[in-house]
Amino acid sequence: MALTCWYHPRMQATRIFDEAMSAAGEMSADGVPKTAPFQQYAEPAAFTGLLAGAGLTDTGTEQVEWRHEVDPDQWWTDVVEGTARTAAVIARLDADASRRVKKEYDQIIDPLRRSDGRVSLAASALLAIGTRPR
Repeated sequence: MALTCWYHPRMQATRIFDEAMSAAGEMSADGVPKTAPFQQYAEPAAFTGLLAGAGLTDTGTEQVEWRHEVDPDQWWTDVVEGTARTAAVIARLDADASRRVKKEYDQIIDPLRRSDGRVSLAASALLAIGTRPR
């Protein structure tokens, strides 16, 4: 079995949304967890332990890194419309607060734009593997 989860300390591609919300003073919303529930396993030892605790053997976790090449406006839309926690926080904001977060996002990401308008953001995930005993 193989599972992955975002490795937040190295995940610039999603961390910029937390930075934008924080800069706008909008880090939480009623009814939305401060972090994703799975974050308790988003460290190598904890992720490996999750699989071992489920009875898998030969478990291990490695960190995988890549560059997320994306149009920043499309990335805003993708995250705001297609993620769980970040989308839920932003969806609960009033129009003025949402505009403030978007303005902060633009200020963070604009210096990263290349001549083609796209950005290259650091991305990282943990890949955990294990074998089900026979």
